[in-house]
Amino acid sequence: MLTLGDESAESGYQEIIDTYREAKQWPQATAAAKEAVQKLPNNRDLRMVLDAQLADTAMRTRLSPMFAPCSREQRKIARYMWRWRR
Repeated sequence: MLTLGDESAESGYQEIIDTYREAKQWPQATAAAKEAVQKLPNNRDLRMVLDAQLADTAMRTRLSPMFAPCSREQRKIARYMWRWRR
């Protein structure tokens, strides 16, 4: 396998992370972001991607009880509140 340059490696890692995020595979996305920062520690863009992934993961785990099974009306209110907070 060929070794990629820093720019190619950065874009490759970002694509991998985005693919995991789109598939809602949060642990794999976090692991890929951590690996990217370990391989390219001086890359600020990848560090920001890791920080954003960690923040998103923390937000999801903190808000997960809000999306627990409940009535249809409660889910509608929760979705509305979630969108409004953004």
